[in-house]
Amino acid sequence: MVTSREDFKKAIAEGYEWYWDGVQEDYKQHETKYDKIADVKSFEDIKGDHASMTSGVGMDEIPEKDENEAIELFNPTEGFTVLIKKRRHSVIVPASQELDEDFNRAASFLKDYAKNDLPRAVRMTKDRIVAKLLDRGFEAGGDAIYNNTCPTATDASGDLVYDGKPLLAKSGNKREAKNGDEYYNALDAEVLSYDSLVTADNLLTITNAKMENGQEIDLDHNKKLVVKKNKIKAKTILNSALVPGSQNNDSNELQGEYDVIYMPYLSNDYYWFGIIGGFGMAFYDSDPTIKFFQDQNTGEFRVRIYLPLAYGIYNWRGFVGSDATS
Repeated sequence: MVTSREDFKKAIAEGYEWYWDGVQEDYKQHETKYDKIADVKSFEDIKGDHASMTSGVGMDEIPEKDENEAIELFNPTEGFTVLIKKRRHSVIVPASQELDEDFNRAASFLKDYAKNDLPRAVRMTKDRIVAKLLDRGFEAGGDAIYNNTCPTATDASGDLVYDGKPLLAKSGNKREAKNGDEYYNALDAEVLSYDSLVTADNLLTITNAKMENGQEIDLDHNKKLVVKKNKIKAKTILNSALVPGSQNNDSNELQGEYDVIYMPYLSNDYYWFGIIGGFGMAFYDSDPTIKFFQDQNTGEFRVRIYLPLAYGIYNWRGFVGSDATS
């Protein structure tokens, strides 16, 4: 029996921690989209307050060496420096004063929150971050979500991605690779169609599939088409044996080429993105941690939910997109 507020606090804390351990499997069963799009790593992999990497180095093979032949000297082309800082997402959930007096009611409230609301909130937080990383990519001036300046390092690209361009650069704002070649990876308000997706696919897997020194790389795999309102249109384009709307019964060369990912958190209903799943977007993932405490000013019992994450773009070549409006 709970006989004091301290007993109450201890009992709720112990019960809540036990309950969270018990609902871990429920949490993991919620379908997520972020892990189908991003290159997911463990948050524990980051030492210090940020991760640092380069956007690409230009070696594509180790050449054969004949007997008595000198070994070839390789001079790599170093890519751009990429920073990914640690970020902290957190919220406090209070148990109301009315519940403070009743352990069973308070415990029930917190347990229901852990089972029903918290797993959904965690999933949506991660999916929303990835959606924002995609659809802010059209902003010519960038967005704060790409800025990875932290206490120990300054992100020289600011609100743009690592090469000083928006994630999705249009043909009038081309980006320059380390070898001087120019590229673009955004279609200017192109409505999703068979023809526009063919154009995007050629950009993604042929034109832009290069290292910083211009050497080709294979990006024709694990392709995803991320959409919102165009979900049915996307599936029609990709699942039809013939080109949709064709008068000549042309074979559909895009059939089965992309998995469609419905992303409800995109800011515009008609934005669409062709991406290479697991390439170009780093997402250092973790599970939430929970702490129960008592507010010393109000006496309320509260739950602090803390979700440490890190995310950013390390290679724009994994993305093409269109800021279509219909």
